[in-house]
Amino acid sequence: MGVEGPERGDVTSCNHKDLQSSPDASAAECAARAAVSGDIDPDLARIIAAWPALSAETRERLGRLIDDAMSTYD
Repeated sequence: MGVEGPERGDVTSCNHKDLQSSPDASAAECAARAAVSGDIDPDLARIIAAWPALSAETRERLGRLIDDAMSTYD
């Protein structure tokens, strides 16, 4: 038997108008819509929108910056 994912009935639906998008919309597009509607910080939306185009090295650098910043709160 192969690997199976959650069945359609097991997935929680979301009826929030600002989060509705076509099945073909990317995460970046969804984040951009949320930023326009004021649901997330515009700087975060910018990062999310750029993420697919960033090199692996740049993504790693951003991850390290976040880790370093968060370590000051521990």
